[in-house]
Amino acid sequence: MRLSIFIVALIYGSVGVSILILNASIDHNYLGVIMSYLSQIGSFLSGVGTVIAAIAAFYGVNSWIKQLRYGKYLTILWDAKVVIRKIYSLQMDWYIRKYQVFC
Repeated sequence: MRLSIFIVALIYGSVGVSILILNASIDHNYLGVIMSYLSQIGSFLSGVGTVIAAIAAFYGVNSWIKQLRYGKYLTILWDAKVVIRKIYSLQMDWYIRKYQVFC
């Protein structure tokens, strides 16, 4: 994950450096064309971001639906786990008291 963020930042940085170099070395007649291309790239990246956001929303809604559907069963399981933990704790207390009597 960190490597992909680094790669994206590196790409954005290289695009920024190339823009600075192009502004310094190219005629200003072609500047409008370059800015048009950059605008198209920005539009494409915003479309990609929208698709990624839609996919994330889809997965979020699916997990929310599963939580609503199976939530009551999860609470029963959680309560059972708490009761089992209390029983285990009482059992450990019993063993500790039993062995303290012998010592």
